[in-house]
Amino acid sequence: MVAEGEDKTMEGWLVYGAALNEGREMFPSDEQFGQWVRETQLDAHASKDERTAAMWAAANPEDYQATKEANPRVRTVRGLHAKWKDTQETEGKPKKKKDKSKDKPSSNGNSPSKPQGGTPPPPSPPKKARPINNPPYNIQEGMGSIKGIAELYAREYTGTAEDAADILFGQTIKGCEQDSVSMSIARDRVKWFLKWKKVLDLVEPRMHEFLEEEPNLKIVN
Repeated sequence: MVAEGEDKTMEGWLVYGAALNEGREMFPSDEQFGQWVRETQLDAHASKDERTAAMWAAANPEDYQATKEANPRVRTVRGLHAKWKDTQETEGKPKKKKDKSKDKPSSNGNSPSKPQGGTPPPPSPPKKARPINNPPYNIQEGMGSIKGIAELYAREYTGTAEDAADILFGQTIKGCEQDSVSMSIARDRVKWFLKWKKVLDLVEPRMHEFLEEEPNLKIVN
């Protein structure tokens, strides 16, 4: 969705940012998080600034929407993030107050002296981190993507199923030998894939039944 471009949809950037935010929760270290982004190939279609902007938009939907409404001509998530940062910097700058005591002469005609000591201002309360608000997973779109992969595989791949299985396994555990972070990522991939396989096992009898209901169906190329 990100690769389709900014003009078509911003939804892809929110989904993308939510995925990055989940990775950041798993790997708080900048080094480990950067490695995770590379391992999962989430850096393929976006620069570092765009990734940061997507993470901001996904984690702060209210600020994102308000900034979007205030800047209707800005059509990129990176541009909206920049506008939001400009607003924060402007609002965060303290306004300079004129010291009226400097304009008033003292009783002896001299300029008033600066007060000594005084009570320091109370410390400002610590800012609370905004909770990450990930958009809900769209199962309809997810299944549509799986359908497209299956169709492409059936039409274009000419090798054996055994070769495809070897490649799939290699891609699933790719990078596991590098370090503990890569091993953790590979193990998660395997768990997610086996979870997805349960869906395939459940739907397989229904698909066979569907094919057997129309044995004389003519296929049009």
